[in-house]
Amino acid sequence: MDGKEIVMWFNMMFPLVFSAGPGNIMFASIGSRFGFRKSVPFLIGFDAATFMLSIVIGYGGVKVINENPLILLYAKYLGSAYLAYLAYKIFKSSRYVPEDDNDSITCAPSFIDGVILQLLNIKSFVLILLMYTVFFDGSNNGSGKVFYLSILLLALAVVCHIIWIFSGYWLSTLIKTEKISKIQNHIFSIMLLFVAMWMLL
Repeated sequence: MDGKEIVMWFNMMFPLVFSAGPGNIMFASIGSRFGFRKSVPFLIGFDAATFMLSIVIGYGGVKVINENPLILLYAKYLGSAYLAYLAYKIFKSSRYVPEDDNDSITCAPSFIDGVILQLLNIKSFVLILLMYTVFFDGSNNGSGKVFYLSILLLALAVVCHIIWIFSGYWLSTLIKTEKISKIQNHIFSIMLLFVAMWMLL
């Protein structure tokens, strides 16, 4: 890819990756509740799955999905159900966690939670399929271009997700009472429910 094509790629992919979706809302919520350090396992899992999906779709997954459209349908239903579950967990949570409450501390979303959410994230499937539809023609060192596009997507995703984590954390620093913190968590959970309904529709 030359410089012009990279600029075109960025102009198309940045708003898609940075826009509100299941992952980004979760990153803001986790950042608000747990801070950056405890968000890292979820971040690594989510973006490792992003890279894996991009590689798999680039190396033939597009053809498999086109021949088996039920794959996206099942992902949509499972993803919506998982988002509803995560929305419930956020709704029940609070920003204030006693330091000696080990059960609460360990409830921060894990690496596996990040992988599962991304694998059931219909937005990511559509985003990656769109990327390959526009920027990959399967000719001239196709394998190298799949890897290159996947690395670009991974780098952009990590940066965007870190911004969402710190945005959530920044909002939490403005909140001084447990009551307001719970309201914030409720707002994040409602946003996730809306995203789940949007995925179904």
